Amino acid sequence: MTQTFAIFILIPFCILAETASVLCFKHGVNQDEDNPIDVGFIMMVLSKPILWLGISLWAAELVAWISVLEHTPLSIAYPIMSLIYCTVPLAGKWFLGEPLPSRQWMATGMIAAGVALVGSTGV
Repeated sequence: MTQTFAIFILIPFCILAETASVLCFKHGVNQDEDNPIDVGFIMMVLSKPILWLGISLWAAELVAWISVLEHTPLSIAYPIMSLIYCTVPLAGKWFLGEPLPSRQWMATGMIAAGVALVGSTGV
């Protein structure tokens, strides 16, 4: 596997998988907000397919991320991976209907611009 493949295929996969897993976790626990963390809560978590999907996506991302780290310098991979700070709030707004104030939109744009500057220096 070349560095180019790791950057252009695996890093976007990691970003999308992390975003999707967070959405699965949030959606799964939002259904039972009144349950305190106890044995019943743990059983509820274990019984929800959406939470298992989130765990599976997280595991797939972990394997992909290890491969990225094997072939890509941290100075490139880690800043690009920080795009999850942009994708998670945007996905929360679009898929879960969460609010995203204008200040957060601006901050998301600034993060994306910073990632573009830092990440493009090593490509």
